[in-house]
Amino acid sequence: MRHLARISAFQCIYQLDMGDTDIQRALEHIGEENNLNDKQKEFCRQLVAGWFEKKEEIDKLIAQNISGWKLERLQSVDRNILRLAAYEIAFDEQTPNKVAINEAIEIAKEYGDDSSPKFINSVLDKINKGQSADADE
Repeated sequence: MRHLARISAFQCIYQLDMGDTDIQRALEHIGEENNLNDKQKEFCRQLVAGWFEKKEEIDKLIAQNISGWKLERLQSVDRNILRLAAYEIAFDEQTPNKVAINEAIEIAKEYGDDSSPKFINSVLDKINKGQSADADE
């Protein structure tokens, strides 16, 4: 159930990144297109709204963990998968970090290119380790 909601959240974030629409229209369109039930729509909405509220912090967090790259130069699919998962790792206390990482890798396998899953895993692992270190302080 949550996997489809995460895919839908990724698709919304992707649409917003491309500048095609506003947040409410993106959520409505993706919810209908993916035939989400009410629980899935709500989880998707929470993820997208959470990312939207924290997007500057999330982009900064990602940028700090992609050595040799600039965020805007990443493939748009990879960039937006990272945004979704980084939001869950850094700000969503309901989702275990390992679940957020595994889900992101699965989405990358489906929507990214052959190198996407490994790249996503590497970046999210660094973010996760940084979050764990912050929690220990």
